[in-house]
Amino acid sequence: ETRRELDDMLRRLPPEQREVLLLRFAVGLDTKETADVMGRRANAIRQLQFRALSNLRALMQQEVGSR
Repeated sequence: ETRRELDDMLRRLPPEQREVLLLRFAVGLDTKETADVMGRRANAIRQLQFRALSNLRALMQQEVGSR
């Protein structure tokens, strides 16, 4: 159940945000490796990751609040 809810929240993120989270946390790449895969600079990846985690956190708060 929890895994399904997390998957649903990840699907609601913009594609680049979802990709950066999957590469960083599911695949286990570091920031530089993620930047290389995505063709971006490491600083851009850090910013993208920050936005993605912020958006994911907001989605989780909405989910908890709707229960």
